[in-house]
Amino acid sequence: MAVYRMIHISFWQDSFVLNLTPEEKYFYIYLMTNSKTNQIGCYELPMKIIEMETGYVKETVEKLLSRFQDNYGKIKYCGSELLLRNWHKYSWSKSPKVFSCMKNEYESIKNPEFKSYIERLFIDYGYSNGTLSEDYGEKEKEKKEEEKEKEYKKNKSEHEKKYSDGSFEMKCVNYLISSIKTEMPGAILPRADKEVEKWCDHIEKMLRLDKRPQDVVYKVLEYARTDNFWKANIRSTSKLREKYETLYSQMVNKKSQQPKPQQTQQNKFNNHERREYSDQAMSEIEKKLLNKSL
Repeated sequence: MAVYRMIHISFWQDSFVLNLTPEEKYFYIYLMTNSKTNQIGCYELPMKIIEMETGYVKETVEKLLSRFQDNYGKIKYCGSELLLRNWHKYSWSKSPKVFSCMKNEYESIKNPEFKSYIERLFIDYGYSNGTLSEDYGEKEKEKKEEEKEKEYKKNKSEHEKKYSDGSFEMKCVNYLISSIKTEMPGAILPRADKEVEKWCDHIEKMLRLDKRPQDVVYKVLEYARTDNFWKANIRSTSKLREKYETLYSQMVNKKSQQPKPQQTQQNKFNNHERREYSDQAMSEIEKKLLNKSL
């Protein structure tokens, strides 16, 4: 595009410009006509370049940039990128050549906030028939749809249970809650779904991260809630996970120390196979025995 910038003669009669100091007027014109300006009104302008081209020291440049950004709201300056907020009112055109140039300049903008600002201006400016309103209007529509989808998924996940009622995690948590309630009816226990899920998370981590078998986890839990010492200490799944190895070790040791049932001593008759006799056979045996005694 052209390597010159035009300033309308009405600039000097603008109510804002009339109230500027000579130094501010000079600086404002510089921002609109310096060697780094472009058609879109958003460009790279390092502090060092400003100092060299204006002749101002760094402190003066910083003071003027702050004044035009924070006090007057005419620019945005971040890093080394500058945005002229009202540039589009006087320098934009619906010419296809201008549009082509601005589209390329838009792609080179680094600051996401500046890029979003220019994008909205494209839509408001009313480019049509294959120009920016279609390109960026469609993008804006897609963004809104994505935001709606994210919000829908977020709300959906908040209402869905992380663990089903029949899951192993819920089984362990329900058993633990029930056993604590039986022992201490006034105990503070999780009631809301999120609180119950946190308890379930510890069981899930025992299976997934600690590689504990389900059946052993449940046995250790039962041991913890029936042992006179441990049932007073294991009142949450986090504590169960923390003390798991100690609980498991004690559970195994107690089982090995239990006395084995005594076996009755066998005599030489115990190993004979038992025989079944009918009433008639028993009667005949009785007669034989009586005859022998006689």
